[in-house]
Amino acid sequence: MFFESFILIGIAIQSPEIIDLNAGFYQENIFKMASLSGGLLLSAGALILGVSLIKRNIFKRWKVVTFMLACPMFGIVIMPGNVRLLGVLLYSISLIAIGVEMNKKTDANNT
Repeated sequence: MFFESFILIGIAIQSPEIIDLNAGFYQENIFKMASLSGGLLLSAGALILGVSLIKRNIFKRWKVVTFMLACPMFGIVIMPGNVRLLGVLLYSISLIAIGVEMNKKTDANNT
């Protein structure tokens, strides 16, 4: 998403035809396979991590479930754009919420 949001915009200013999703490197099988495999690995890792966090009851369940739902939504590149955007938002919210909870637990342990 970082590439699509920031880097691709700069490239597209120089060469507008690059943002044509029906041509160019977006249609190369190697690009599709690499993107899809990366997203599947990210999703599998998030699901495994999420299941272990739920089993150990480390964080609030809604935060972990949101994390587990968000990773496949944005990681798997064949998802529609709106689904991927929602996934990025949920992923960000879940990581911020988990980080805040970690910080609170650390502060409680230090006092």
